[in-house]
Amino acid sequence: RKLGYGSLSTPSAASQVVLNTTIMDEQMEGLKTHFENIVKAAQSHVRRDELWKRVLYGGLPTSMHLLSCAEFQELLQLVTISPLEHFDPKLTALQNQTKRWYRDFILALEERFNDSFKSFENSTDIYTVIINEGWHDMFVMLISDRDGHQQGLYAVYRKPKEGGIPYEERNLTANIEAEQQHISDVINFACCYLWVSVVEETPSLSPRLRNGSRNEK
Repeated sequence: RKLGYGSLSTPSAASQVVLNTTIMDEQMEGLKTHFENIVKAAQSHVRRDELWKRVLYGGLPTSMHLLSCAEFQELLQLVTISPLEHFDPKLTALQNQTKRWYRDFILALEERFNDSFKSFENSTDIYTVIINEGWHDMFVMLISDRDGHQQGLYAVYRKPKEGGIPYEERNLTANIEAEQQHISDVINFACCYLWVSVVEETPSLSPRLRNGSRNEK
């Protein structure tokens, strides 16, 4: 017997049509969601790159405006952040410093890294950025708030990273060296500043160190 449209009147054929339609609807909905996610990811990357460029070049004699603190906080949601305590555990001591110490430390950072220093502030938070002049896809950031909490140093990467370098660039030796050198420069400066602070706050220790230095000479 030839099957025609009349065969759809049977319960089994009608059920099959409904099932096929449901499957197609689910597949179409899945494709729609997939493409929406692709568009959202692309828009997020465009926004991230726009904000990142303004961190690097905003405020310079260019057409780019310097980021507001709110925009910088938005950028932090779109990038990869790694605590520098992973590189040097001694940096955990940063979390125990006073507001006055942080204020002086930020001034010292600005003096030491003047050409690459940026700062973003609002009523509660201070974000200090040290641009990596050797590799513009990462920078070092100090976070401190005006109440003396949530303080620390971080490496910030524009793209997801593997071993400190974005996945598609992980074999570029020059970038690895620039990353490590920049992190080392900031860590060494921070540790030195911490050490000097301890010496200055310990009067009985300072003369010994000074006398020791003279004896060595």
